[in-house]
Amino acid sequence: MNRPQEIALVCGHELNRAVRSPKAAILFLLYALVASFSGFIFIHVTGAFDEQLDALHMRDLVDQMGVYRKAVLLFFGEGAADQAWLFQMPPFLLFFYKFNLFFLPAFAVLMGFDQLSGELQTRSLRYLATRAHRSSVLLGKVLAQFAILALLVVLMSLGALLFTRAAPESSWGVTLLGTLRFCGLTLLVMSAYLSLTALFSALTRTPLYALIFALCALVFLWLLGALANFDSLAFLRWLSPATYEPALISTKPGEVLPSVAAYLAFSALFLGGALTRLRSRDL
Repeated sequence: MNRPQEIALVCGHELNRAVRSPKAAILFLLYALVASFSGFIFIHVTGAFDEQLDALHMRDLVDQMGVYRKAVLLFFGEGAADQAWLFQMPPFLLFFYKFNLFFLPAFAVLMGFDQLSGELQTRSLRYLATRAHRSSVLLGKVLAQFAILALLVVLMSLGALLFTRAAPESSWGVTLLGTLRFCGLTLLVMSAYLSLTALFSALTRTPLYALIFALCALVFLWLLGALANFDSLAFLRWLSPATYEPALISTKPGEVLPSVAAYLAFSALFLGGALTRLRSRDL
């Protein structure tokens, strides 16, 4: 078999195993519950705010003050000021996009920490490695994880459309296109974290250690971003994937393409490290 066929077979096997795995069902349920609860709180709070505005007859004043625009800039940064499409999106979809960026890295770790370490621990990976190249095994497993995450993001994003509230000057066409764009951006960001999870899954034979190290890596990347707020350590921000996320919403190629390239580079770096370790292992 050639490499694409090997990758497809490994991916199909992993998807079939994930469908029958209780872990996948539990993680799906956990994500749905957390997303639903967070969404309920957001809708309740914004709904109460709207009712107060109507009761006090202050909606026109709030619109004139640009409160919605200021709230969007608060969450997306001042760089979003010239992104007209963003201000046409319903508030709930903006919240849901940010929620995914915050929650899904940990979900990716929980979903894939044992994809390699579990089979390294039982040494069952050696049977697969005799029938396919190790690079095909790695890419097939990561692709399966990506497909599962993509299905989850798309389904939950489409479900979020059912709970949207109209934004200023919004339309369903703009909303749908914006939702699809958010899905694509979310999956691009998550590709780096899926690759990071694969790296730590390849570094150790013990799934528990892989989980701990991958979660510590997430915390470490968050700390890099926090430390970068100090002027003397500002250079550290370029080492964190989160640094490149704000520019993804831009419609200017000169701003968005470098960020896309950065996430692809992080994914390639982590996958390259995982493959290097996997090739050097005695299975």
